[in-house]
Amino acid sequence: MQKPPVKKEPLIVRAIGGIFVGIPFGIAKSILTHLTGQNKPWLEKAVLGTLGFFSLFCIVKLGSLFDLLDLLFQSKAVDPAWESGIKFSFFFLIYLAITLPVFLCFAYLNQEARLFKQDGVKRDPPPEKMRAFRLKSNYHNVYLGYGLNQDKPLYLTNDQRLMHCEVVGSTGTGKTESVLLPMLAHDIAHGKGAIIIDGKGDLELRNKIRYIVHKQKREDDFYFFSLSHPKKSNTYNPLYRGNPTELKDKLVNSMAWSDEFYRRMAEQAALTLLNAIASTGRRTRFRELHGYLTDLNALKKLHDETTSPVLKEDIAKMVNSFRDNQKFLAGLMSDLFLTSRSEFSDLLDTDKPQIDLLSLYEKNQICYFALDLQKYA
Repeated sequence: MQKPPVKKEPLIVRAIGGIFVGIPFGIAKSILTHLTGQNKPWLEKAVLGTLGFFSLFCIVKLGSLFDLLDLLFQSKAVDPAWESGIKFSFFFLIYLAITLPVFLCFAYLNQEARLFKQDGVKRDPPPEKMRAFRLKSNYHNVYLGYGLNQDKPLYLTNDQRLMHCEVVGSTGTGKTESVLLPMLAHDIAHGKGAIIIDGKGDLELRNKIRYIVHKQKREDDFYFFSLSHPKKSNTYNPLYRGNPTELKDKLVNSMAWSDEFYRRMAEQAALTLLNAIASTGRRTRFRELHGYLTDLNALKKLHDETTSPVLKEDIAKMVNSFRDNQKFLAGLMSDLFLTSRSEFSDLLDTDKPQIDLLSLYEKNQICYFALDLQKYA
């Protein structure tokens, strides 16, 4: 079945239609492009205000303008041969003045739509628009970005942020700058706490976080830990919190074991010592643990300080087998030696650390752990 032929408008009608629509639309787009390229809000307001005022004047004084045109031709001051052209030009100028603001709005909306719908090309919305969306976020939701497919801003609620979030991108593509830092800045601004663990350990991110904290006047809530920058770091003892079994698991699981037998021996010795230290009311320190494994007199002193009969018996066994333990517990002693005698041991081997994770959580404070994994394996 053939479709009926489509009737085309006469050429003169299409030409006039193109003039009356294309020219003001083109002028409006040129003005809009020029204004957005200048990046001067006052200039944009001045130009648009002038156009709007002139258009309003033309609308209000439309009758007077046509009367002025009639007086011009009645005075015979203009050649009659030019009368039609001048009348058309004058009418078209008034038409432009009246309709230009409308075409400016249309050009702006058309430009916004083309950002997302032109041949699959997707671009970021204007910065001022994204800034307005970000200001709409509050304590209960955080601005994540603009959904190019959905064509609307995206927010994450507190419940959604309880789940895992994966930010995919190669090195240097801006994962931290575009996602992590804005979310952190939102939390700091709304009085929330945060613990940041960074595997690169550079000072650049630390300085950016400090700037955000300073801007929100929360300097007293910020802590920083770094093995690479001990002079700028706060102290932190991984063994400060937890019962003896939890501390034993922290200690043993952080080490590499090639034989299950030596792992079990290390767990037994560590648990015995940690139980004895806890019974005295003291906090556990790496250097103290290493001393009990390498110094027989220190181990005997711990035996005397312990009041529990069961613990006394366990420590007595360690005293009696002290020489054999030097072989069976060599791996545990080596790792404790490295932690308690390294150049950054003062940051870790303390019974009064400045960083307390439980206190951080309860007080909604911020702590940045910069772990230089390339430097310290």
